[in-house]
Amino acid sequence: MHTGQVWLRRWRNLLILCGIALSMLQFFRAFHGERTTWITNDGDWYYASCASLYLDRDLDLSNQFNVWAAQTGETAPDIRPGRPTPTAFTIGASLLWMPAFAIGDTATLIAGRLGVEAARDGYSMAYQLSVALATLFYGLLGVWFALKAAAWWMEKRGRGWPPAPGVAALTALSASPALYYFFFEPTMSHGPGILATSLLVWMWLRTDAKEPWPRWAVMGAVGGLAALIRPQDSLLLLLPLTAAASGGGRRTAGRWLATIAAAGLVFLPQMVIWQQTHGRPLVIPQGPGYLNLWNPHPLQVWFSHHHGLFTWTPVWLFALLGLGLMAREARGRVVAMLAVFLLESYINSCTRDWWAGDAYGSRRFLSLFPVFVLGLSAFVSEIGQRHSRRVLAIAGAAIAANLGLMFLYVTGRIAHG
Repeated sequence: MHTGQVWLRRWRNLLILCGIALSMLQFFRAFHGERTTWITNDGDWYYASCASLYLDRDLDLSNQFNVWAAQTGETAPDIRPGRPTPTAFTIGASLLWMPAFAIGDTATLIAGRLGVEAARDGYSMAYQLSVALATLFYGLLGVWFALKAAAWWMEKRGRGWPPAPGVAALTALSASPALYYFFFEPTMSHGPGILATSLLVWMWLRTDAKEPWPRWAVMGAVGGLAALIRPQDSLLLLLPLTAAASGGGRRTAGRWLATIAAAGLVFLPQMVIWQQTHGRPLVIPQGPGYLNLWNPHPLQVWFSHHHGLFTWTPVWLFALLGLGLMAREARGRVVAMLAVFLLESYINSCTRDWWAGDAYGSRRFLSLFPVFVLGLSAFVSEIGQRHSRRVLAIAGAAIAANLGLMFLYVTGRIAHG
């Protein structure tokens, strides 16, 4: 076993230990002190969709919000019962949570048989905890695929600092908003979203332009899943589409067709729901005026103190520098990744709430987690060969700063919204 595989196995074991530790902390939160809830912010809509699909086999969310309002003492939104509820949120994350929700339902039924009081309403502790652990699992699995993509790239280069992919992935996880949304707000869609985009980038990086059409169909399906979780992540389909075109020849159209058709098939359930709730199969569900393509705020999205991308997560600047280093050997792939980054930046900057509302950092860019890990790995590999201790010190400082900022945010010392 060569050095790269040894390091990859070590980082895998570290991620497993990290997952076990964070899972134990979630259990501790569930049963210690005041009643814990993981349903926060927009997560109430994502979670309600999961509960309604599982328990009621529909998307009428009125009864779910009534149950939740009774538990929290808040006023339920005015929802017309008896029909699918129009929402601004897609169903991808809810579908991925369904197996975990089923485990929570089974635990609730068993608890009831044993005489433990637990309502089978979709909102008792077993349900919420199961979904929280599912998000943690999906998120860390996404980190693993991003790490594997970076390790594959280093192996292909045949040189570099062996620990670089793991250092990059661990830093990306712990010095960015990712860890916060894996742990503190797991009913948001970012954990499942990172899994889908990381899997797509890992597959794309390893795919030659001359691969047969089933490979492109699978990548399209993964891209469709990413869009089903977060529609803006459909932009990452540009990666396989540009790769398909790079091979040239008459088969390019077939590869494009396989990619787009598979993506559309996976996204089709959301289009059916939108047709029922909004009257059109493709829509901006947040409503008119939410996205103004003629009024971007790119500098604010990148550098504002109000959840700016590089202000809150400065390690992403090193990631972009690393992409520049990758361009020496893979210009086409780097151009594609930078194009996706710029398009994501533009779309994010054109939204009515370009700061992403009540958010920890610039959460909407978490979709690009695997791209940032690739760039950060290239940067760390280049510098770490000569200055490994400095690299580790800077990574440690970035992680410590983010954990401190997270503590201030969670405890309310930094204003939300």
